[in-house]
Amino acid sequence: MTIETPDKIDQKSAHRELVFENVAADKENLSLMIRDSLVGGKADGFYKIPLYQGKSRENNDNEADVELVHIFPKRYASSGEKILKHQDFLRDGYLYIFVDGYFWRELKVTAHAGSDGRYTIFNDVNLAYQKGELTWKASKGRREATGESLKSVIVPHKLKGKACRVEIAYAETQWAWWL
Repeated sequence: MTIETPDKIDQKSAHRELVFENVAADKENLSLMIRDSLVGGKADGFYKIPLYQGKSRENNDNEADVELVHIFPKRYASSGEKILKHQDFLRDGYLYIFVDGYFWRELKVTAHAGSDGRYTIFNDVNLAYQKGELTWKASKGRREATGESLKSVIVPHKLKGKACRVEIAYAETQWAWWL
């Protein structure tokens, strides 16, 4: 079985931005921006996913403080030499992304299969909005995924000029925020 993974990003449907805030200051807040219908209740709202605070650099400095990469998570049903023959798309569920030991991002995973083939869609849960006791009590602990539909996931490879550790967990049910 051959599985096609997306190697191109459709620029028309997927909008992502890196935003530098306080550019005139010595340090800027660097955020990944994802369209989010929850922000302001409009389709043109954005969810700011924080990356870090960076320092201004000279124009001729070729070193990057941040490098982001696209990933397409899959599941594997076998180990060892047979692993590539037993890969498959993720089932419906949730991805939890940790960067350098800190919870960074939650995405809802939706698997699709139809006449147009099989594919997976990822939608962000707006953690900035969903935090707080009143929000999760009102929603009975469920967090709605309101971010735009994405065909791949962006994660940092390098932050503050150094490689970072990215860990990803998958669950078929949404994790609770309380124990």
